[in-house]
Amino acid sequence: MTILSASPRHATSPGGISPGQPPAPASTSVQSLRPSQAIKLKSPAPTSRNKRRGAAAVEFALVVPLFVIFILGMMEFGRAMMVMEVMTNAAREGCRTGVLPGSSSTDVTNTVNTYADNSAVSHTYVTTGVYVNGSSGDPSTAAQGDQIKVTVSLPFDRVTWLPVPIFLGGKTLSSSVVMRKESNNS
Repeated sequence: MTILSASPRHATSPGGISPGQPPAPASTSVQSLRPSQAIKLKSPAPTSRNKRRGAAAVEFALVVPLFVIFILGMMEFGRAMMVMEVMTNAAREGCRTGVLPGSSSTDVTNTVNTYADNSAVSHTYVTTGVYVNGSSGDPSTAAQGDQIKVTVSLPFDRVTWLPVPIFLGGKTLSSSVVMRKESNNS
């Protein structure tokens, strides 16, 4: 004879179910899962990822204009330095021609223009000035030991690689070289 307790709570069968009670709903704990049941996981909130994408887009929008201006500025100043080097060499070549015996201002200007054209800087906008002892003059009239100065200038707007110069628009690049006349013109 089996004695059942008056309280159905305490009397349980070996499977954990009280006699006379319906089975309890399946628990979602790992211990009570059957192999055929799938575990449904919640996906992480997509808001954190979307917020970061928005921050990256804003950062990109703020940085790109500065980066583009920086790159264009490097191109502009690089071109200016290159043209200045060409002008310095053109002035040196022109001055070297001017200090030779028998040379004239026309010879100096032709030498400067030829050097500029050979260096891919059009001589169309190049301005050449020839000075003897500080005043405008012709080297053919200079005596031995006189200073011959050749100045070459060019508007930067005419040699820029950019459609519109950003930093050097309206500026004039110039270079000058001074040498002594080698000998009299005879």
